Amino acid sequence: MVSFYLAQGVSVLTILTTILGLLQNNKSKILTYLTISNITIMITYLLLGRWLSIVLVGIATIRTSIYYYYSIKNIKPNIIILIVFELSFITASIILWQDYFDLFMIANLCLLTYTTWQDNLTFLRIGYLLSGILLITYDILVQAYVNTISDIILLIFALISIIKYDIKKTNKDNKTNTIINKNENENN
Repeated sequence: MVSFYLAQGVSVLTILTTILGLLQNNKSKILTYLTISNITIMITYLLLGRWLSIVLVGIATIRTSIYYYYSIKNIKPNIIILIVFELSFITASIILWQDYFDLFMIANLCLLTYTTWQDNLTFLRIGYLLSGILLITYDILVQAYVNTISDIILLIFALISIIKYDIKKTNKDNKTNTIINKNENENN
């Protein structure tokens, strides 16, 4: 029972690093905070005895570190790296399968591996929005209740980031284009 309460306490760190990561507008900073978040999530799952989740999040942490390195160099990892990570998740899942709850974690990590591989930050933020939904389901099923709060925060902040960086920016760009087009029409 002590490990259950410790797991919930460690999840508070996950909440903080997730929020800080999602509020960044730079891929390198996002990946740094999310790497720290992954480490705290691994500790939570260790305390809850979710072995496959520990391994999957561990692989995801390595993936995030490698993607971070590529991000610093301002290059996109090649597709072989993407495939290796996706196959690693599937292989680990076959070996360490515990129950059907694991499908949510597998789907989440395969989704995030693909979305973080992309260079498009809008796509990345949408991936984290979908990830929040998958993780909320998983964490409720495995009784990682404080992690569920982190997942809800992930969902909310992913939505806020989409609004702040993608929707408002698109609206601002559209208004600028409308003004430019209007001025061009008046000049003709």
